[in-house]
Amino acid sequence: MLLGPHRLIPENDFIHERNGDALLAEALQALNVFAFVDVVENPLLTLNLQNWLGQPFAYDVLNETKPTPETVRSVLHKELTAECFELLEQRTRLDTQLWFAIARDRLPESKLMSIYARTLLFNAAHGAALLASPSRGT
Repeated sequence: MLLGPHRLIPENDFIHERNGDALLAEALQALNVFAFVDVVENPLLTLNLQNWLGQPFAYDVLNETKPTPETVRSVLHKELTAECFELLEQRTRLDTQLWFAIARDRLPESKLMSIYARTLLFNAAHGAALLASPSRGT
């Protein structure tokens, strides 16, 4: 989203591994145009934004994901095969590297891995709930 459309980012495919380093460098450079950058997982995000704005700021959760339609529901742990994990790692590698680059500047080093792990666990649990039942998804 920081770089698209871009000649190294296919419209209908995943980013090729050979282009990752160049695109990551460009994405990090693109962040320099923003006056405020943080990660949404930062427990101090609202306070940081309030301080930057110089006034109170309300952070509301909007646009939450709806439960998965019954026709495509599944049990998440059965979907998370070794191949699935390989594909997830490959296809999120640039997002992960970008997140860590930003988070290192915004989070205390002692909390970085804890917040990252909590985020993964929360999102996996939330995803499992969305796949399991429409009444437990939110």
